Order: sequence, then C-alpha cells, then structure tokens
Amino acid sequence: MHAALVIEHDPKDIFQGIDHLWVKPPRKLKGKYTLEPGITFDCLIFSDLETLGDEEVLMDGGLVVTNFYFQTSREDLFCVGPLNGSSLKIEEQYERIKEFLMNPI
Repeated sequence: MHAALVIEHDPKDIFQGIDHLWVKPPRKLKGKYTLEPGITFDCLIFSDLETLGDEEVLMDGGLVVTNFYFQTSREDLFCVGPLNGSSLKIEEQYERIKEFLMNPI
C-alpha cells in the first residue's frame, strides 16, 4: 500500500484533499520510505522516536530539530507533539504541515 502522507495520529480531517493514511503506533521504518508492515510513503508525520527505527534525524537536547513547518533534517519526515518542543497545539502543528504540503517553498 502506498500513500503520499502517513500520519501516526488522527488529525481530525485536517488533511482532506491529500492522499493520506492514518496508522496507529507503534510502527517502525523498515527503509527510507517504508513503514512496517509494507506501507510506502512520500512523507511521514511521526511523534515517537521509536517510529524512526534505525533512521536518524537531527536532535538537540532530547528534542527533534524541526523548521517552521515541523520538517526534520530529513525533508520527508515531519515531527509533531512534545518531541519537537513546540508550544503549539497538535492541530496547529498539523495545519502548518498541511500548508507546506499544499504550497511547498
């Protein structure tokens, strides 16, 4: 199965209009664009380091380093929730990600 976007938690229909798949954790990356069990993706939104498996992203003081759109050091991975250190509500974080995906820089 392939989806343009895979999301670990239910984003309450924020991503309508984007080919996405919502999966319940725990899931682990089994390769650069494959999430077990056999789900391939273009972009992944995660909120748990366990999801990354052996893949690495830039960390600082126990937090995942992200940009304004919650994109990590790997352009296809986005981090939401407490792991990124943002004070924004999770829905607001999802909205920023959607804004980026709909209108990439």
